Amino acid sequence: MLGELVLNKENKRTKKIYWRYREENATIEWLDDSTVIINNVQLELPHETYDYRSGIN
Repeated sequence: MLGELVLNKENKRTKKIYWRYREENATIEWLDDSTVIINNVQLELPHETYDYRSGIN
C-alpha cells in the first residue's frame, strides 16, 4: 500500500506519505486539513511520513 499526498495549489510533485508492505485495503480519516489517520497511523502533514520499516519519520 502506497499513499501519496498531492499539493496541487503549490504545483509540487506528489510526496509519498504512507508505505506498508502486503496491505491491500486502507481506512483513511481526515481529522483536519493537516492531520490524517491511515490504518491507525496518524500523520501530521506535510512533514510526517510512515514507512513500515522505520515507523513515523
